[in-house]
Amino acid sequence: MSDRDPFLELQDALEKDLAATGFNPDMTARTDEPRIDGRLSGRTEIALKDLYDDLLNFYDYLSDQITRYILRKDSAKARIAYVRATTARDLPKSLSNAEARKAYIESHDAVVTVICDHLYFKQMHESLEERRRKISKSIERVSRELYLRNSKFAGPPPSTGLGQRDIPNKKTNPYSAKNFKFTATEKP
Repeated sequence: MSDRDPFLELQDALEKDLAATGFNPDMTARTDEPRIDGRLSGRTEIALKDLYDDLLNFYDYLSDQITRYILRKDSAKARIAYVRATTARDLPKSLSNAEARKAYIESHDAVVTVICDHLYFKQMHESLEERRRKISKSIERVSRELYLRNSKFAGPPPSTGLGQRDIPNKKTNPYSAKNFKFTATEKP
């Protein structure tokens, strides 16, 4: 058995296998978040399309980063138990009290390091998910503006498939629960 942590080896293998499936995130992608500054109604159609493309590119970038952090977060979580067990195996004989052994393990540098790694990857994953939700709402807003500008029909715009519900039928009571359809519950 090598001296290297088996969970770090697993993480490396997963990253290589993921790359073999065609996953190749563009690490040079723009990392500054595109924003909707002010009203969309005052922008030209070309400016809106450019903003829409920037938002989609950034959404893809965030999705790739989330994939990487999910892989690392789960590997770090598995490493915590492994490092605790290897630290417990090498306990000094002078520690006879269960609480002292537990305190020694939890305060050991290797255990603290892997807990920090897991916390870092977990928090980055959650932060990136939140940023992606925000970008998704911006994409939806720009998409609706483009649709309404290019539509001869003044009805509701189609859903972009980013988890938004359908708009209620305005001919009947718009507050009636039967007018709301949730796409996740529809049968094929």
